[in-house]
Amino acid sequence: MENTTFEQLQHSKFSQFLAKVISYIFHPLFMPTLVVLILFYIDRKSFVAISESTRLQWIGIIGLNTLFFPAFATFLLKQLNFIESIHLKTQKERIIPLIATMVFYFWNYQVFKRMPEFNTPFILKVFLLGCFWGIIVVFIVNIFSKISMHT
Repeated sequence: MENTTFEQLQHSKFSQFLAKVISYIFHPLFMPTLVVLILFYIDRKSFVAISESTRLQWIGIIGLNTLFFPAFATFLLKQLNFIESIHLKTQKERIIPLIATMVFYFWNYQVFKRMPEFNTPFILKVFLLGCFWGIIVVFIVNIFSKISMHT
């Protein structure tokens, strides 16, 4: 660090701060809910028959199943000392939270697939199924190699 200037250090600290902020905003737990919000906005014709109150309910259901329940399961695993940190730094720590997330994502897909009163647009069902399969792929890759789930 002998050749490092104060300006470079400040740039480095700012870069680290910015990276952390982006990492939290685009955390994998938030992605399904954020993408559904974007789908509602971008593909309006698929959701034209769905009332605003129903869309808000859907966001709540999706947020509950893909954000709250996986986060709560991870919190419980930490409290019960099954994992050392909620940051899931090792491959071994990620196994149970990923399995729990798979269950919640599959449950979420089934809710929207099987409820006739939802009249769920095809694009939403495909997206929710894709989220489930994405978690399966992350789980399988995690068995062999530690990867960033943000990827």
